[in-house]
Amino acid sequence: MCSEIVKEFPELQGTMGGKYLMNEGFSKNISLAVSEHYFPRFYKDNLPSTKYGSILAISDKLETIISIFVIGRRPSGSSDPYALRRNLNGIIQIIWQNNFDLKLDKLISKLINHWC
Repeated sequence: MCSEIVKEFPELQGTMGGKYLMNEGFSKNISLAVSEHYFPRFYKDNLPSTKYGSILAISDKLETIISIFVIGRRPSGSSDPYALRRNLNGIIQIIWQNNFDLKLDKLISKLINHWC
């Protein structure tokens, strides 16, 4: 199914994906994980409420961070045009909230090796 709703309402990104999945018969756990995987979107936003959503959010945010560096778009100055700081802060918050024992250095190394 293809929709233009996220182009018109970008704040619904993730939310609509979860609703579409529920409509297609996917489980509530999977649908909720997709709905929440962009959390946190801004300072003091909600964090994903499930482990599935948390893992998906960490994966998406890490992929964004690594992709920006791999394609050579390194940030400069104090601004955060690629939302790298926001994504990394989100990863840290999710890890702390869930008390995940995650070896970020090994995970990042594997992801970089996969890309390069």
